[in-house]
Amino acid sequence: MATQFPPSIFPTMSLGAPANLIASSGNVETTPPPPPADPSAVLAAIQSCSSHESSVRRPAEEQLQQWENAYSGRTLHPTGYLTTLISIVDRSHNVDENRRLLAAILLKNGIPKAFSVPLSDEARDSGEE
Repeated sequence: MATQFPPSIFPTMSLGAPANLIASSGNVETTPPPPPADPSAVLAAIQSCSSHESSVRRPAEEQLQQWENAYSGRTLHPTGYLTTLISIVDRSHNVDENRRLLAAILLKNGIPKAFSVPLSDEARDSGEE
């Protein structure tokens, strides 16, 4: 039997604004980096996101948001989150279809944050000839 996702979170899960940015002052908040995104932790969070109980779903959504937000802002905290999502999507025989689909959607939503981070002046200068 396939897992049914609550309509409130699937397939249009909104992870909200980046958690490490302060909207009012425009300063970057110094937060500790999130824990590494190992496949078992990401799969557990994805599974918990399909729960109908908010006490189970909310912490999982917050963890996924932390991993996604690690790529946004001026400070990068590489967690391996996007790489882990790619490996989950690639595991056709080990992971059920619903979790793979949600991982693909999270990957699609996380890519713009990872690749739209502006380069520092030093990185720009080193890339120019």
